[in-house]
Order: sequence, then C-alpha cells, then structure tokens
Amino acid sequence: MLLVAAATHRVTRTITKDRIAGPLRDWFDKRGETGEYFVRCPWCVSMYVALTLAGAASAFPRSRVLNVLLLALAASALAGDLALLEGVEEEVIDDDG
Repeated sequence: MLLVAAATHRVTRTITKDRIAGPLRDWFDKRGETGEYFVRCPWCVSMYVALTLAGAASAFPRSRVLNVLLLALAASALAGDLALLEGVEEEVIDDDG
C-alpha cells in the first residue's frame, strides 16, 4: 500500500501542478468554479486518485503491469520530492511559477 500512497502523491501532483496537465486544468477552468476546484485542489484530487489506484491494486494484486506502474510513479514521486529538498527550483516543474 505504500506504493499506492506514493503513486497517489505523484499522480495528484501531476494533475494539480505540473505543466503537462496544464491543458487539462484549463479545460476544467472553462467549466466553472466546480471544474476548476476539481483539478486544482490536491485534497480532492488525491481522494479520487487514491480510490482508483487502491481499487486497481486490490482488484489486480498480481498484475505485473500495474505493479510496475505503481513502482514507477512512486519512484518519480520520491525523486521529485528529493529534488525539491536539494533546492531545485520549483518553477522547473511547476506551472504556477
């Protein structure tokens, strides 16, 4: 379950902050306050992401593909957080600059 938690952190960060999801956030922003809130609130997004990933991990506990995906997302979360601790500029990965 630690992998699910770390993977949830990574996916949530991607949706709410990273540049790659900027067009997704813009699309939701155009749908009004509820849409904007859905993709900009880390607490809200993490709940949906956690439910999805935990559900998938429970439904397919022996899936190599799922386990590799969770491991890769968890490793990415750790690497990103360590980079921030080392002083890498937030603007490198942040859309809010």
